[in-house]
Amino acid sequence: MTIQKVEGTYSNRLRTKTVHKTKNPEFNESLHFFGITESDLAVKTLEIVLFDDDRYGFDEMGSATVPLRECAKAPSQMRLALTGPSGVEPTGPRVLLALAYSTKRRALVVTVCKGADLPSQDSNGYSDPFVKLHLDPDPYHKKHKTSIKWRNLNPVWNEEFLFETRPTELSRQNLTLTVWDKDYGKANDFLGSLVLGASSKGRRLKHWMDCIRFPDHRHEQWHSLTDTQHL
Repeated sequence: MTIQKVEGTYSNRLRTKTVHKTKNPEFNESLHFFGITESDLAVKTLEIVLFDDDRYGFDEMGSATVPLRECAKAPSQMRLALTGPSGVEPTGPRVLLALAYSTKRRALVVTVCKGADLPSQDSNGYSDPFVKLHLDPDPYHKKHKTSIKWRNLNPVWNEEFLFETRPTELSRQNLTLTVWDKDYGKANDFLGSLVLGASSKGRRLKHWMDCIRFPDHRHEQWHSLTDTQHL
């Protein structure tokens, strides 16, 4: 999957479909950016980011940046070399989480800090987001959820939740978060999900392993949401 963007345009972020189970994907898609002016061609750039899209989230694989003036005069095809993951914070729908294993409490402490750029599901152009989270497997079968933040696409929660477990158990467990838009009189709308665990990849795996390796420290990280709905 690739995400392409031109800063300052009306549709500044577009993505291709996901091509599954291949190291040599073929997309053959046209992505259209509207609102590009001749002056934009002189000063703006096209950024292309390649992601690994699995059912648990997105992990950046590499990126390339092309000045629009080069696109305007180039032939219909260009060969670009990707640079490695930039390490910059993810963009698009995302949540900021803090993880800590407390040896005193003998528990995983999860702080749902905030969300950003969440999808709009309501006719007023907003959503009313809240987060559900659970640990799996969990002998205590605990499930938590945050408060609802009304009319907000960039909610701030800063809410803390505890899951009783041991560090040795964390290496076999997954933390699942799902983000929802609250609706009355009908089913809540799904906004995105995130799974962290030892089977994760990239920044999700590093975040989880840092929590296990360095207990009694707060480990904070932004994570992109995926559109896979986890129960």
